[in-house]
Amino acid sequence: MKKIMLVSLVAVMMMSFTACMKKEEVKDEITFKSYIEDTVPEETTEETTTPEETEVVTEETTVSEETETEGGNASSTILKANGCAIKIDGSEWLDVMGYIEAMKSVSGETDELNALAEKVKSTCDGAYYHANLSGANFTVVSAEVGEQASQMDLSDNIIAGMLASALETELSESGMNVVDAEMIKYNGNPSLVITTDSPAMITGTVDMRAQMCIFYEGTHQYMITFTAEKATFDEYKPDFEKVMNSITFN
Repeated sequence: MKKIMLVSLVAVMMMSFTACMKKEEVKDEITFKSYIEDTVPEETTEETTTPEETEVVTEETTVSEETETEGGNASSTILKANGCAIKIDGSEWLDVMGYIEAMKSVSGETDELNALAEKVKSTCDGAYYHANLSGANFTVVSAEVGEQASQMDLSDNIIAGMLASALETELSESGMNVVDAEMIKYNGNPSLVITTDSPAMITGTVDMRAQMCIFYEGTHQYMITFTAEKATFDEYKPDFEKVMNSITFN
C-alpha cells in the first residue's frame, strides 16, 4: 500500500520597487505542495497519520557571511541555509532585509515596510533584489523533510518526472502557466527546474515569469526561485545563473 506524503514549499514572488524608491510592491505569497510517494507497511491503515507525515519544520539556521575586497568594501555574501550555501555578488544583488531597513530612513511608509520584512522573514531563508532595482529578485527556501529527501534522487528520470507532474498540476490549478520543466545540474547538483508565467490579471501589475529550482540533499528540500517581469526575464537570468552555479551542499 502506498500513501502520499505532503511537503510544503513556499515561494515569495517579489514585485518591482519604483525607480524613485518611494514604495515597494510585493506579489501575494504563493504556496504550492509537492507530493512524494511513501511506502507504508501493510498493517498501517490509510486513515492513520503521524505528526511526522503532516508537519514540515524549517530550521532557524540561516547564516550570511560577507567577504571583502582589498578596498574593504563587501563584494560578496555567502548565504548558508540548512546545509546549502550560495555565493551572492553584492554588486549585482541586494539583501532585501537590508534594503528594507535602509528604506525606513527615507520612506514614510514604515508600517508597510515592517509588514514586508515580517513576510520575508516568515517565508524565506533569504531574499535578494537586483541591484539596478528592475524588479528581478530571487528567494531561498529550505524545509526539513527527513528521510523523504533521500528518496528524491532527481538524477533518476522517473522520480524527477513524477515530481514535475505533481508540481505542474498544482501550479496550473493556482492559475500559473507552466512553461517548461527540465533537469539542470548546477555546480554538479541535480535540480528540477520549473518555469512559470503569471499573467497581469493574477499578479495585479505586470506579466511575470519565475524559474523554480528544486533540490533534495541530506534531510532537506530546497527551492531557489528567480522572478522577474516577463519582458526582462532573459536579461537578468544570467546574473541569477551565476548564483546558482555557486551552490554547494554539506
